[in-house]
Amino acid sequence: MLLSLEEMAEGIMSYIIGKNAFVSGGNGRRHHVLCHRIQKEACKLAVQRLTKCCEYNLPGQKTPDVMNEVIAACLQNIVTLIKKNPENTSSIVTDHLLSTSAIVKAVGTKPLSLSPSLIQAWKSLVRNGLRICYQSTDMLQLLTRLVKMIYSNAKGVNQEVDAEINNPLPLPVLYQIVLSHSLFLPTLLEDCDGNMPTKESLVLLMLAIVELEPRCCQEAHYAVLVGAYNVTRNITDTTLMKLMQHYQKNQAVPSHYKLTAWGHAAVSQHQMQKALGKSLWQQPSMKEILKQLETDVLKDSALHFPLHCKLLAETPSDPSASQISSQLYDPCFLYPLFSHLLAPGEWNLKLYLSKEN
Repeated sequence: MLLSLEEMAEGIMSYIIGKNAFVSGGNGRRHHVLCHRIQKEACKLAVQRLTKCCEYNLPGQKTPDVMNEVIAACLQNIVTLIKKNPENTSSIVTDHLLSTSAIVKAVGTKPLSLSPSLIQAWKSLVRNGLRICYQSTDMLQLLTRLVKMIYSNAKGVNQEVDAEINNPLPLPVLYQIVLSHSLFLPTLLEDCDGNMPTKESLVLLMLAIVELEPRCCQEAHYAVLVGAYNVTRNITDTTLMKLMQHYQKNQAVPSHYKLTAWGHAAVSQHQMQKALGKSLWQQPSMKEILKQLETDVLKDSALHFPLHCKLLAETPSDPSASQISSQLYDPCFLYPLFSHLLAPGEWNLKLYLSKEN
């Protein structure tokens, strides 16, 4: 006998609540491992059928209230686990994040109906999830997907003051929470291999927020974005390029700012400029600017020049293509840079002409 949507949702939420109690209690864990796995598989099957029922909606139609309550229960369960065990959340919370992400992904891109339970679960997830799991790739990816589903068609969500309890967290407030975290600068500016997935997820979350609310762009953020940018064509840098283009479009770039450095060089340059002041600060020479570009990478970038590429940044959809692109420079950045360097009256080009050429 087929179950109704309400019966499936009730079963899923009962499983979630039961799993939460099971994890927090910790008694008889080995005895219930097999039962837990069977419950998890049954939950997945129920979610798949529930999702298929949701697919009968029109493309722009919101998801049924049943699915919203399932998502709200999943989010609240994650928050409960984080609060109960904030010191060691890696394995337990990651498992729940992946399960919840699978449910949210199955819904697709349909806007969520903003029920009070979903809004409260969302606010709790943002505050507690970012506070404790800021460098969790799974947490950042889940937040990015939910931002697009919660705020895409919501009315009145971009208010300056969240006066009503039935309104989700305003996007400017959410953006400020992301940027004001103590781990924001270390995550964004460190370029070690182990940090790259987290950095990529962070900038994708920032882009999702800025695309929905341009008022999030402020001049003070721009120098940080340039310091995190490395001029390549991988997903992280192309996303940062998109972010910078949004800031430029919304006039959130300092009027005196000239893009003559990037990455760690831009961070050092910004610190030196603040220390010396505008009166003592001197713009770097063309030699200092061009010295940041590696000759071998320039040659490879010319040999693998993307003829289909537009001046507007495009994020690579193929992960393997993105891995190759991480070793190539992005023309979307180099074109404006060279246009500035070669502008009439800017530099004495005769000093930099090679005799061999």
